[in-house]
Amino acid sequence: MENTNTIKLASFEVDVPYKGAGNVIRQRSVVFDVFRDETQFKAVPQLPEEERRKASLPEELLFFYENGKPRSPRKLDGNFHIIEEIVAKLKQTSVLDISSTA
Repeated sequence: MENTNTIKLASFEVDVPYKGAGNVIRQRSVVFDVFRDETQFKAVPQLPEEERRKASLPEELLFFYENGKPRSPRKLDGNFHIIEEIVAKLKQTSVLDISSTA
């Protein structure tokens, strides 16, 4: 997504499952910077690599918005709940008229 037409839309906090001491899973608030280019969206967690691994997060979450629903390019995306929450926040804050996205 290194397109010159990439724009930052917003930053949102999203609760994500996070593996702590003793492999105990807890929810932790993570800030995601959200970008859009002509074809897709990108959510970048603002965490160092070690923290991303504890949260099982990749460097970026790519997604599309088609037919009124978010869609991940990954067939099985264990982080899809994060994508859904980001899309809901985009709609709620009116940062983007996402309903008009093909």
